[in-house]
Amino acid sequence: MSASHIPHDGNDKLVSVICRTVGRPTLATALDSLAHQNHPTLEVILVDAGGTNLEDKIPPDFLHQIKLVGSGTSLSRPEAANLGLESSTGEYLLFLDDDDWIAAEHISNLVTTLIDNTKVIVAYSSTVKVTEQGELTDLNFNQDYDPVLLMRDNYIPIHAALFRRSVLLQGCRFDPELEIYEDWDFWLQLAQLGNFLHIDVTSAFYREGGESGTGAATNDNRFSPDTPPGASRAKLYQKWKDRWSGEQLNALIGKSLAESTIQELHDEILRKDKAFDKVSKRLQSTEDKFLQLENQHAAEILARSSAEQFADRLNSEKAQSEHAFRNRLAELTMQLKQLEHAHALIEDSLFWRATYPLRQVRNWFHRPRKGAVSEARKPELESPDAQTSSELSVKAAYSIQAKQHLKEFLARAEPLALPDSNSPKVSILLVFFNQAHLSLLCLESIIEQASEVEVVIVDNYSTDETAQLLNLISGAKLIKNQDNLGFVKAVNQGAALASAEHILLLNNDTRLEQGAIEYANETLESGEDIGAVGGKILLLDGSLQEAGSLIWQDGSCLGYGRGEDPEQPEYMFRRDVDYCSGAFLLFRKQDFTALNGFDEEFAPAYYEESDFCVRLRKSGKRVVYDPRAIITHFEFASTGGINKASELQLAHRALFYQKHSDFLSQFYDHTRHSPLQARSPTGLHNVLFIDDRVPYPSMGSGYPRSCHLLQTLLAMPARLTFYPLQFPDDDWQEIYAQIGMDFEVMLNHGRERLLEFLQSRIGFFDCIIISRDHNMDFFNQAVLLDPRIAQHTRIIYDAEALIAPRKIMHRRLLGETVSEAEAISAIKQEVHKARLADAVIAVSENEADYFRSYDNKTTVVAGHAIRPRRTGNVFASRKDLLFVGALREDDSPNVDSLMWFMKQCWPSIRTAEPETRLVVVGDNTAPALNEINDKRIVFRGRQASIESFYDTCRVFIAPTRFAAGIPHKVHEAAANGLPSVVTPLLADQLTWSHDSELLVAESGEQFAEQCLRLYRSPELWAKLQEGGLRAVGRDCSEETFSQAIFSVVEQPAKPLES
Repeated sequence: MSASHIPHDGNDKLVSVICRTVGRPTLATALDSLAHQNHPTLEVILVDAGGTNLEDKIPPDFLHQIKLVGSGTSLSRPEAANLGLESSTGEYLLFLDDDDWIAAEHISNLVTTLIDNTKVIVAYSSTVKVTEQGELTDLNFNQDYDPVLLMRDNYIPIHAALFRRSVLLQGCRFDPELEIYEDWDFWLQLAQLGNFLHIDVTSAFYREGGESGTGAATNDNRFSPDTPPGASRAKLYQKWKDRWSGEQLNALIGKSLAESTIQELHDEILRKDKAFDKVSKRLQSTEDKFLQLENQHAAEILARSSAEQFADRLNSEKAQSEHAFRNRLAELTMQLKQLEHAHALIEDSLFWRATYPLRQVRNWFHRPRKGAVSEARKPELESPDAQTSSELSVKAAYSIQAKQHLKEFLARAEPLALPDSNSPKVSILLVFFNQAHLSLLCLESIIEQASEVEVVIVDNYSTDETAQLLNLISGAKLIKNQDNLGFVKAVNQGAALASAEHILLLNNDTRLEQGAIEYANETLESGEDIGAVGGKILLLDGSLQEAGSLIWQDGSCLGYGRGEDPEQPEYMFRRDVDYCSGAFLLFRKQDFTALNGFDEEFAPAYYEESDFCVRLRKSGKRVVYDPRAIITHFEFASTGGINKASELQLAHRALFYQKHSDFLSQFYDHTRHSPLQARSPTGLHNVLFIDDRVPYPSMGSGYPRSCHLLQTLLAMPARLTFYPLQFPDDDWQEIYAQIGMDFEVMLNHGRERLLEFLQSRIGFFDCIIISRDHNMDFFNQAVLLDPRIAQHTRIIYDAEALIAPRKIMHRRLLGETVSEAEAISAIKQEVHKARLADAVIAVSENEADYFRSYDNKTTVVAGHAIRPRRTGNVFASRKDLLFVGALREDDSPNVDSLMWFMKQCWPSIRTAEPETRLVVVGDNTAPALNEINDKRIVFRGRQASIESFYDTCRVFIAPTRFAAGIPHKVHEAAANGLPSVVTPLLADQLTWSHDSELLVAESGEQFAEQCLRLYRSPELWAKLQEGGLRAVGRDCSEETFSQAIFSVVEQPAKPLES
């Protein structure tokens, strides 16, 4: 159970804050946080648990009353807590140990929550753990209240919670027998008396290393009877086992068993995934052997000087190749059998059996509907007659509940105040004809979800309880017609009365979901060329009614995605559409007026919004679907009492076609195209981009460049689909916030569904871009299994970086001998992975030459694109060294370079500049980093933005000893005005010069010397800053990057073969 904070006046409520202390220095921080509380009426009970004199610990000008209590001797934690409770007088109580602290709004938030929720006895905030030095960690306590989970573990830190004094009257005290988990026992006592409520606001800070005894508890020791945490848990459960009811114990056991089963299923999935990887590796090994045979064949041909010998050998090689091919075919057949066997194992597994009911439910929802049509479907008119029996039963139940709700509302005769802004951004336009029970629900959703709006209601002479409902409404502009004028004319009436810049046409049988209006309004205002915005419309059963709508060439229409899961990737991105339903349609009033509103030839209804959207498009405007703007729709309840709806639809379709036939000739033909092809207007390329994961710029490892490549593709006149192959799970809100929402992202597909996905879209993509060599391996395997995938589309390999040279460098660093012939062979094998590609994108001319010389590929160079940013921070205002990079695997170039710097360079730098720190930014999960134990080395983890580090640090280091591609991190540092010290390897990759754009050093001693030289010389620092900015402007031009991408992507796709 969770709540959001709502301001409330509870300033007169006295809060007793009980602080148990043994006089530690951190007490000052705890008291300081109390002195800065927003809540004005506090008493502080300072419990002397150490038997010491605390008078000198109390600040002389402390704002609140302090009661100093104690027994003169040391007190246990439970004894100190109980003494504090007995000494308190406040209506509400809160504990704050002397090593923790709270934010200024902490107590006021909790007081407000208890005042607003009279049945709640405990309110608690989220808490973040901090180090002993007070630095934030990644550990958060933000669990919503779950009484069963509280029986298993304590997830509420003691100072996170505020509770009512009434619990003391019912005998709740801390158990003196419990030296550990005494606060958990106290919460269990309170949980027997009433409800808890969680506020999802982090306002409490819990310092590690305290005296509670729980900080060192781990999964290994907290259940062992031989450890203090384990023994204390046993003592607590011995106390509570007879106090909990049978139902409570059953729920506790059930939750534990469920989580254990989930873990078992997860482990089994991982085992199956490893088995699949082994089969894939065997397939790759077979392909590598075949490639070796090809290389051997070519070498032997070159070695023969005799034409006769060449002819004889050619026949022999032909026979060998045929034999190798037959062997390969046999291997593939055997691997297919292995895959089939693996599939059978999965079907016989615990996981498969356990998830059988879930698959049955899924299959039921995705079963073929009666009269369902194929992908190249014939369009159908939507009408109430087309609804399934299950839809009707859901509607019947919903309608019964809504009518009962209306009956109770009218009986109470309470006024219904609608939002009525003095300067509304949006005028919500509703047309009523009967269905008062649904209208009430719609109005309530407007009150709950809308702000800065006005509501305009046009009643078309309703004959049910609508009149009674309207009599209870305030804040709306109301038109009462003396006859049923139909939907079209009523909308025109209401629009004339609207005063806001934007009008939202909303059916009265809908309910707004959270943020629907704000998201749609944000999209409408994002471009002057956007004329209308529609949203995702859900049916009552949670399935999709439509995610934007299609208009076919013959004038018929189709809602895209009807009956599907609304969270499938196909429906989760913003895109241009032919039109959007009038159930939820946002547009500018000036555009509506300029087009003379809805065409009343379509009165009373049907095709009016299709006609309006087409007229908007003819005027140069776009119609956009926004997946974040969500409504739930009863459907067909707002037809306005129109008889013979199907006949009207047919007649108005003919009128629509007659009116726009020339324009409709540009649209898709439903006899030759699928809804997938027609989901957006014609005339744009469809591009697929395959990479490891959604490329957040903060992740490093080439992902900043991938993100820029993605953004460049989005700037093209193209429709983009992104396929995260290796890490298919992600968060939509994170994608929207950091990358954007104007492209399709195939989440939850991954490697196992790549072939299925590519097969389902054969002929759809004009261009497929595959980034990174291991992803090209997967694509090659898919094409091997179904060659049609690559036959009708342009394939582009984005090399990102040649990996073979990097691996060779690493092996040589480790002391291995790698011959030049072996190195060339490894590079050739990697280059050959692009054999299916029509073009290659390389990151440097050096790497481009490999593809041009070894495989004669059309190759363009698109390294990095970054815009220089000058900062005002001068040399003197900066300090510290900066390292940026993802530190995930021990054998990665980043981890190797940092560990080398730590051992070879850092000791002399630290001795020479003892106040200097090394700041490390990026993922830092590599096990090798555990060896680092130096307080002057500060790990900051992954950051959404690192501009502040570039602006405050003085020297950037890149001690990379083996790497491929080009070092984007050095480009980025230079672009942000931070000079670098790098190895010769990176300087060569950049083609930048020592003492001009950066400093270069090879040995550890030299690298440390150059770091100190740059750290101490403002003149050299300013010179390199200017040189770096010039080099970035020259080498990382956005225009050059974009032109390279456009030159290969905008080529025509391969023609379809007969």
